[in-house]
Amino acid sequence: MKIGLSTEHIIEKETGVGDYAYNIISNLLSIDKKNKYYLIHNRKINKDIFNKTNNLIIPLPKIKPRELLWHFYTLPKKLEKLGLDIFHSTAQLNSISNTKYKKMITIHDLAAIKFPHTHNLYPRLSAKYILPKVISKSDKIIAVSENTKKDIINYFKVDKDKIEVIYEAAEKIFKPVKTKKVLEKYNIDQPYILYVGTIEPRKNINLIIKAFQEIKRNNLPHKLVIVGKFGWKYQSILTSLKGSNDIILTGYVKKEDLPEFYSNAEFLVYPSLYEGFGLPPLQAMACSCPVISSNTSSLPEVIGNAGILINPKDKETLKSSMLKLIKDRSLISELKKKGLKQSKKFSWEESAKKTLNIYNSL
Repeated sequence: MKIGLSTEHIIEKETGVGDYAYNIISNLLSIDKKNKYYLIHNRKINKDIFNKTNNLIIPLPKIKPRELLWHFYTLPKKLEKLGLDIFHSTAQLNSISNTKYKKMITIHDLAAIKFPHTHNLYPRLSAKYILPKVISKSDKIIAVSENTKKDIINYFKVDKDKIEVIYEAAEKIFKPVKTKKVLEKYNIDQPYILYVGTIEPRKNINLIIKAFQEIKRNNLPHKLVIVGKFGWKYQSILTSLKGSNDIILTGYVKKEDLPEFYSNAEFLVYPSLYEGFGLPPLQAMACSCPVISSNTSSLPEVIGNAGILINPKDKETLKSSMLKLIKDRSLISELKKKGLKQSKKFSWEESAKKTLNIYNSL
C-alpha cells in the first residue's frame, strides 16, 4: 500500500499533537517494511523520520481560510495524483470531498467544543462546522482515549464501530534519572512542585498557583516550577505570578531535558479541566514522579490508581493533597512504584501496531 500521513504539527518545539504524529510515524517506519509511506508536510524540518521515507512538501498558506482550502482541495488532488491508498491525518483535518483513497483521522480531543471559552475563534468554528463534515467523510477514526471516543459519539452521533481507541505513550527517554545539570541552569536547588504543559486557561494553572501560595504559609521550603510554552490567554497567568519569588517559570523546555525535571520533583500537579489524553502525567509516572491530577475526562484512564485524582475545581482538596504528599514520605514511595508500573501499560510500538492493523483492514 501507499500510505500518506500528515506531519504539519511536527515542529521543532512540538507539543501533544506533534508528539503523537512523530512517535506513531517513527514506530510505523520501524515495524512496517512492507508498505510505502509518504509524509505530507508544509515546510522542511530537520527531523530524522523525514530522512527515512518519501516526502511531499506542499506549502501551506498562512491565512486561515486558505489553509482550509489547502486541506480540502489542494491536498486531495495532489494525493490522488500520487496514487495513495490511504491518507491518515494525524490532527483532525482531512478532505470533505470524495476521494479515491481511504481517509483516516486521529481525534485528540473536543476541547474547542466542550470548553469553547478556552479557545480563540478559529478552532471553535472549525470544531463546530468543519469537524462534523470531516468525521462523516472519514472511513475510520482513531480516538486517543475512551473518553475522547465517548465525546465523539455523544457530539457527532457516530457509529461506535467507526472509532478505535489507540492510546498515546511516554517515549523511552522518560525514565528516572539522577542528574541535575538542567536544574542548575534554571537555578533550581530547593525541593519543588512541578507543572508541565502549555500555559493556557484550560490547564487550570491559576488554581495551582493559588493553592501553592496558600500552602507556602506553612513555611515550606518548596518552589513551584512551571514548565511549558505560552499558549492562548496566558497573560492572566503571568499576572498572578507577579511579586512571587517562589515560582519559577522556565518557558519551553526541550523534551530531552524533561526527565530531569520529573525525576527530581517532589510531585507533578496537573489539575487540567479537560484532556484528550494527557501526556505529562504519564511521562511523570515513567520518571518515578508522583502525580496529583484531575478526576475528569481521560486522566483517570491514564493514571489509574497510581496517582491522586481530585476535582479540578476544588482548591481545598488540591491544597490538602499537596500537603499530604509533602509530609507523607511513605505515600510518595508508594506512588513512585505504582506510577512506574502504570506507565509500562502504554507503548508507542503497540500503538503503531494497532494503527497498522487499521491500514490493513481498510
